[in-house]
Amino acid sequence: MTNLLCFGMGFCAKALARRLKVSGWTVLGTARTPERQATLIAEGFATERVNRVFQVPMVHESPLHILVSAPPASEGDPLLTNFGADLTDRASNIIVS
Repeated sequence: MTNLLCFGMGFCAKALARRLKVSGWTVLGTARTPERQATLIAEGFATERVNRVFQVPMVHESPLHILVSAPPASEGDPLLTNFGADLTDRASNIIVS
């Protein structure tokens, strides 16, 4: 099974996620607020809330593809800033696209 983790589930990420789900992929998206998470769940997407203590899910399953479509924050790329070390530690089974 192939896995996609979407950091940021905006229009483009959702369009891709819908197509991949039909092809048998496991897709998980992230949300920063409970309201956004509820919206994504209502649209049929599995989600995880993102905060400073968030652990990257599905990293133990191979292969894992990561799509970053979250906008940059004032301190830079939110994925690299908050989760770069976690991803680097598990890089053997992660494909960043």
